[in-house]
Amino acid sequence: AAATAATTTKRTYEFSAGPGVLPAAVLEQVQREMLDYHGAGRSLLEMSHRGAPITAMARETEATLRELLAVPDTHAILFV
Repeated sequence: AAATAATTTKRTYEFSAGPGVLPAAVLEQVQREMLDYHGAGRSLLEMSHRGAPITAMARETEATLRELLAVPDTHAILFV
């Protein structure tokens, strides 16, 4: 099986306050989706922030944060 660049490159770990090291699997998924996000034929970076893929991602991210951090509906979550 062919190895990918992310798995064959020597990885270093930074122990400062951030940013942290991302798992190779996450970097490989980002690499695949950089040119074609979920079959849309374009990068996520090329999409409108008001488009369906981005608004769906924001809704899913907010729901996940609410669940993980137990944020009640009485509080807003802001993405800046």
